[in-house]
This record gives sequence, structure tokens and C-alpha cells, in this order.
Amino acid sequence: MKKYSILSLYILSGLLILSSCLKEDDNPASGTPNPVAALPVVHNLYKGESLEITRESLFGAYITQGYVISDQSAGNIPAGQLTISYNWRSVNRGLTLFLSPEVAAGYEPGDFIEVNLENTRLERVNGTLGVTGLQSTQISRIDSNNSLDVAALDIARLKSNFSQFENTLVMVTADLVEFPENGKTLAGRTMIVDGSGESVAIYVDPAADFSDIRLAPSASFRGIAFQGEEGIEIRLRNAADLVEPSGPLYLGYPEDYEDPVASTKPSYNMVAIDNIVELKTGPWQMFQSILGDIQNRDRHVSGIQAVRFQQNLTVSAFLEMKYDLPKGASKVTFWYGSYFNDQGCTFQLEYSTDQGETWEIVGEPITDAHTFATSAIAKQASFLVDIREPVRFRINKLGLGPSNGTTVRNGRLGIDDFAVYENY
Repeated sequence: MKKYSILSLYILSGLLILSSCLKEDDNPASGTPNPVAALPVVHNLYKGESLEITRESLFGAYITQGYVISDQSAGNIPAGQLTISYNWRSVNRGLTLFLSPEVAAGYEPGDFIEVNLENTRLERVNGTLGVTGLQSTQISRIDSNNSLDVAALDIARLKSNFSQFENTLVMVTADLVEFPENGKTLAGRTMIVDGSGESVAIYVDPAADFSDIRLAPSASFRGIAFQGEEGIEIRLRNAADLVEPSGPLYLGYPEDYEDPVASTKPSYNMVAIDNIVELKTGPWQMFQSILGDIQNRDRHVSGIQAVRFQQNLTVSAFLEMKYDLPKGASKVTFWYGSYFNDQGCTFQLEYSTDQGETWEIVGEPITDAHTFATSAIAKQASFLVDIREPVRFRINKLGLGPSNGTTVRNGRLGIDDFAVYENY
């Protein structure tokens, strides 16, 4: 009896493992296999060799589903290649469907489609992993205009975990390896590098309808992660995938407020030093702000320190550069959020081109700082500017008075990783 009990447990365990690889079965009929296999399950069938997709390999399933992330209309995705992705149980995977150009052109980004996988193969074509042998009748659109997930990541993570991100929508913020000559455009294969120290190619076909856009020294590059014949590359889908182009990041930036240690500025108003602290990028005046190092309360984006502004003031609090950046600016970014679970506040980015005598507001005041209870992940503010003369910046947290929970919100504010990009 003991042998039969152990065997029964093994069989039951095996059935549970197989069932976990499939989408939950909505059919209450006992023994009826779910016809739909989640896209990550189909993706995981590939072990380096071309194979036929069968019902047996998918435990009775023969259909998969996914969101279209490619854009045939702009001319940078190879004709006939329709790329889909799907997030299942927090695992996102993508595949390319190899179709006739006419069929692929009938679908748009955001379409949710169903694919019958019978009589098809999973294989690489010119380096790209996907499904071949599909007929137009094997694909149907379920709905349209869906929002698409984009994985924002650094190049090192993209390359070291490429099997996870291949054929999915990614975005990296990076500089060109070589500063672009005047008139250089997006056309061709261009190498980019980011703070991780790794580089990767972006690719825009010279025949694409946005290939003549001027190539900026730095930007966020969004697109589909492909394994092409020349290696890993990010293929921009259209002009909108060149996000916030700018000049290169100033040397030494972003200012991460890690040096000196927090105990150097422990009080919000240190009159004896005029609230000036020598940070790695230069001297900053921190009036009614300190260097905070409390985990899960201060808004640390990198390292263990961030800036924390005082609350309930009737005067402005400042985080202000006391030096000029010589090549102007094309973009400014920083991360922000409420300290711990404080109420929000109102603050704004300002700049000066006369050594701090007068200040101009950049964009609109920001009022949506969120608590740790809402999210432990800070928000990023990004401002495109066109300042061609020496410039300095500051953050001005407005003195709205004590918070009252209704009309006035003036809690503590956290700031980290302040970045400025040169003009070009």
C-alpha cells in the first residue's frame, strides 16, 4: 500500500505542475483541457532548436493570445513581422509572428489578438524568434486600443537577461557612444551607452518614414528588443519612440546627494554655513532642507541618501546650485515623492542665467508627490529646455503654510538624482 500511496502523490504533483503552465480553465467539465496556452508558456517551448508546436507539447492547448506591440505603418519593422507580447503571472514574454506583409499590415499597436498555433513552428528567422507557418485565418482580433507595458531598464540588465526581454517593448535612457556630427540622422545602426557602462545598438531603417529625424546625443530610446543578424538591437517603431531627446548628461551628474554623509547637514536651517553644502557636483544651498538617510522614509533612488525638505513653512525652501553649468541645458530630470506618508506639497523647478540674481520658472508647479503607502517608487520629473548660456537650477518648495488636510497640503518632500543635460 505504501508504494501505491507514493505513486499517487507523484502523479498528483505532476498534474498540478502541468496545470500551472496553462491559463486557468474556465470550463467546469472535468478533464477538458484549456485550449489557450499563455504566451510565456509557448515561448518557453523553445530550447535553441526549431520545433513543431503541437497540442501535446502544450498539454492539449493550441491557441495563444497577445498584444500587438509592433507598428508596420512607419516602415522600421520588417514587412510581415507582427510582434506580440503578453504578461502572465508577472512574466512578460514576446514572440514575432511571421506573416505575409498584407496580413501583418492589418494590425496596429494595442490590438489584442488570438492565434491558432496548429501546423506552425517555433524557430528563429534571421535571428528573430517567432512563429512560422501561420495563415491569415489563424489570427483574429479580439479588441483594440489597449495600453502597452514598457519595461524601463538599463542596458546591462537588457543584455544579461535578454531572453526575458526579446520581442518585448523596452526603453533605455542613454547617450550615443560617439557625439553625432551636425546633420546626422536616426538612419542606420547607432550604438548607445548608459550609466551601467554597457552599450547596445538602436536601429532605424533608412527607408523608414522617420529616419531623417536629427539624432540627439542623449534620449530615452523606446522600441522592440530584437536579436538581429548583427546582434542585439532596439528597433524604434516610429518617431514617438525617440523620447525627450537632449544633449549629453553633464559630467558627474546625476547629483545623487551621497557625498558628504547626512550628518554634514542634519538641520534644516544652518545659518553658520549659510546652508551651503559641497556636493560632488559643486556647492548647493540647502535652505530648509537636509540630507536624509532613513530607509523607507526618505526618497532614495540610488544609494542611501536623498534630500528632504521641511514641512508646514510659510516661506519657500530651496535646493539651489551655487555655480553655473557652462554649456546651457537641454533637459533636466529628477526623482521626487513625499517623505514617508506626509501630505503632498507644491514645488517648482527654476533657472537663472545671471548667477542667481533672478529666477524663471520651468514648466508648471508639481503637486502630485505621493506617499510610501501609495508607492515606494519615486516619480521622475522631466523638463525639456533650450538654454544656450551658462545656467544654474534650483527646486523651490513653496511656503503655503501649515497643512490642514483640505485646502493646504504642505508636507515634507523628498528629492534624489538631479540630472542636467548639455545643450547641443
